[in-house]
Amino acid sequence: MYERKPPAPTAARPRPPAHPLVRALAMLAAFAGTVLFSIALARVTLEPSAASAALVHSNVHPGASVGAYLDGASVKDAAKQLGGNVLLGVPFGVLLPVLVPPGAREGAP
Repeated sequence: MYERKPPAPTAARPRPPAHPLVRALAMLAAFAGTVLFSIALARVTLEPSAASAALVHSNVHPGASVGAYLDGASVKDAAKQLGGNVLLGVPFGVLLPVLVPPGAREGAP
């Protein structure tokens, strides 16, 4: 006879935003973690390694030192310098979604 089909699944309702106090505490903890992380990485990356001592100079052209690190230093030292510099920015990428709600970002669904 007639076979009955199960009802179509309904779209999950979005979760309501967290309580403002919980959100503020999470943001404060993320900010404190970012500061501590940045201090630790700055101590590691702002001390020139022996291989890059000759490359230490004021950098007024962003990205100009990347080529110098890749050309003059060993692969290991270049990876340490460049990787440390990239890692310095990671916490800010984690904090951005906390600081800027999804509805305020351009192109957000």
